[in-house]
Amino acid sequence: TRIICGHLHRPVATTVAGVPTSVGLSTVHHVALNLDPSATIELIRDPAGYQLHHFDGAGWVSHTRYIDTGQEAFIPSWAHEA
Repeated sequence: TRIICGHLHRPVATTVAGVPTSVGLSTVHHVALNLDPSATIELIRDPAGYQLHHFDGAGWVSHTRYIDTGQEAFIPSWAHEA
């Protein structure tokens, strides 16, 4: 029902033979986005991360979590409003 793999140092989502396909992001550096086939490969320090995939028997849910961004989770002010 789905092809999930990783990683290529660049997160990608597409279809292969009509099947939804995703490649996970890297936990270290990434390949810079350059769609020119003749371009030299360059690396970029985009946020590292990982993906969690859950299959409940009926369908898939995939979550992407970035790490080492220097940001902490917080409760927004509007969440306290009644």
